[in-house]
Amino acid sequence: MSKTSLQSLIDSLSSEVQMLLRFQLAYDRIFKFPDLQKISRSDFVDRIIALKAIENDILIRICKFDDKDSRSIGFKKIQNYLNYHKDKSVILKRIQIFSNSIDDLKKTRRNKQLAHLDIGHKDNDYEPRYDFRPIINHIVITLNLISQTERKYIWKDGSMELFDLVDEVLIKPTKNK
Repeated sequence: MSKTSLQSLIDSLSSEVQMLLRFQLAYDRIFKFPDLQKISRSDFVDRIIALKAIENDILIRICKFDDKDSRSIGFKKIQNYLNYHKDKSVILKRIQIFSNSIDDLKKTRRNKQLAHLDIGHKDNDYEPRYDFRPIINHIVITLNLISQTERKYIWKDGSMELFDLVDEVLIKPTKNK
């Protein structure tokens, strides 16, 4: 398998990481509720529901990295391209740790409520409850190892707003604790 093929997989996963980071940044900003004293209860509930929608999207995106379908791009697919990678054993271990860390969430929340809903069951969970930053960080580090470089995730909301998403989502929050 060619290096170009591995590079295209890395680029696709990097694009997904960028969206994960941007959605997490939006979640973090909304979660601050800077105007909590000024909004109505309905506005508050609307924001809680918006946070849950973002949380659900983040979970679905995280699960893509654990997808075992041969038609999908994820860490499992990349394993086939690592035969001569200098960090193969470390990467494989990180992929296994990642899979184990999301297994319960994937089987319960994603498989039984978001992607599929069992007959007779409901998905009326609207309370945000997960901190995905550690999992996102694990994904970023693993992808950096695979690509053998520290990838940059820069986002522009417009001509004036430029964000280093790793810094905004993964580094600054730990500094501010």
